[in-house]
Amino acid sequence: MSHIPPAQRMLFIVSALGFFLVLSLLSTAVSTAAPPDLPPRPTVEPTATSVPLPTAVATPIPRQGGTITLQVTNGSRTMWSIVQWQDALGDWHDVEGWRGHLDERTPNGQSKTWWVAPDDLGKGPFRWQIFATETGPLLTTTDPFHLPAAHGQIVTIPAELP
Repeated sequence: MSHIPPAQRMLFIVSALGFFLVLSLLSTAVSTAAPPDLPPRPTVEPTATSVPLPTAVATPIPRQGGTITLQVTNGSRTMWSIVQWQDALGDWHDVEGWRGHLDERTPNGQSKTWWVAPDDLGKGPFRWQIFATETGPLLTTTDPFHLPAAHGQIVTIPAELP
């Protein structure tokens, strides 16, 4: 190539690069081209079949901790309840997570149940306050009580409405 003038040498290089570029584009186009049509196959219509569903089995889950249950005679679902705890100075404070409507029907009224974490077993004193509604007037306050002392224990606190 040393005897070829520089202008022709440049033309040869550009032509060669163009040729390889065209080959590259063609090979890409061939590799991404759609596959040929497949031969026809018979169409199978789906049919309905019944598959038995698994049967749910209620298995009790062992749970650490205990529960507290408020029993309100003649209570209603619209009533609101709040659990409070007493500090060392004798002041009462709302327990943030333990508030809500009476949501369980009983033969004599309504009830509310809360789970007690294992670390809180035996703590106290606590009390329950019952309101006519979430924003309504206070109806009654229970006597102070302590949380369950043992795992699985249920402490039931009765409340009589005036």
